[in-house]
Amino acid sequence: MFSGRSGVSLYSGESLAFQLDQGDHYLVESSGVALHFPLGWRAKGSLFGEQATHTFFGAAARSEDLRSLGASASIPLRPRTSVELTWQRRVWEGARGRHERPYNRFTAGLNFGMGAAVTW
Repeated sequence: MFSGRSGVSLYSGESLAFQLDQGDHYLVESSGVALHFPLGWRAKGSLFGEQATHTFFGAAARSEDLRSLGASASIPLRPRTSVELTWQRRVWEGARGRHERPYNRFTAGLNFGMGAAVTW
């Protein structure tokens, strides 16, 4: 079932983000797992799940958790160029008596790259 192009990725990261309209900043700590597999002759697919915690600082100090499940497909157009389609089911977990806020996110991107791809 799995070929040389199949695999599993475990990942974790931490980043600092800024909200320009409010002047606040927040820390994003995330981790996840992804299963990669071929789709047909040249395309690739992924199934993934991840969780993150967003810790806000400043006037809006709070912490929120995010769970996400999704799938993506990458279709090569020519060398170093591809189209990527992604669907995510994201759920912001309730904090301080709030209800969960689930939503679906669909994205389409055009990747250009030498080594690591950049999505536009």
